[in-house]
Order: sequence, then C-alpha cells, then structure tokens
Amino acid sequence: MPTIKRFKYSDLSTLDQPAPTLVLLPEFDGLEQAIAQSAQEERQEQEPLPMNLSELFTEGIIACKEERYPKAIKYLEDYCQGCTDTNSKDYIQAQMWLIKVYKMVGQLERAIALCQLLSNHSHPQVKTWATKNLPMLSKEVSHV
Repeated sequence: MPTIKRFKYSDLSTLDQPAPTLVLLPEFDGLEQAIAQSAQEERQEQEPLPMNLSELFTEGIIACKEERYPKAIKYLEDYCQGCTDTNSKDYIQAQMWLIKVYKMVGQLERAIALCQLLSNHSHPQVKTWATKNLPMLSKEVSHV
C-alpha cells in the first residue's frame, strides 16, 4: 500500500468569504402542490368510479380515442371487472380496446396476456382477431 504523502500548506483565505446563497428557480414554484395533486389523482384512480357499466364502457372508448390512455385503462378495467356477461359484445370490445391501450402505453405483457385469453374465445371472429394480433404483440416484446 502506498504511503500517504503529507499535505502542503495551501491558501485557506476563501474560507473567510461568506457562503453563497441558495436561489430557488421559478420552475420549481408549485412543485409540492403538483406532487400532491398527482398523488391525489393516483389515489382516485385506484378507487372504483361511481359510474354504471355502460358509462364506464362509453367513457373508456372516448378516452381511448382522445389518447387519454391512463383514464381509458381505468374505465375499461373497471367495466370488465363489473361486467357479468363475459360473452357480451361490449365486454369483448372493452377487452380489445384494453389490448390496444396496453400496447400504446408499453404494457406489452398485459396486452399479450389478455390477447392470449381472447385467442381461446368461443366466438370465431374474436378468436381470429386475437390470433392475428398475438404474433405482432410478441414481436414488439422481442424488440424491446
């Protein structure tokens, strides 16, 4: 192990100068409020929405088309959880929209899992749609 060399005397006069002041940038004004608002919105997204199933379905589709993907996921997931008829046209459409939205936000594993479920569906058109989209989703995962 090398020996430690002695430090030579140096000018310490800069220690006598006052410390620089901290200046907060205006870009950070309201940051705490924005963080609190974001946390509140996140908590609200976890709570069930006070809407009936048809409203959830409609709002989910609208949110998809307006590219408000987190809202679309919330509406459509809540719709699917509340829907008792898993063979209904709206339920299947909600599942298909969820696959598209999951893909758009980069949740490819969720999209693939849902698409695999639909590929085993009893309705031939649903099965065809899912088996056609499944390879494309899997291909995107391998590129990530």
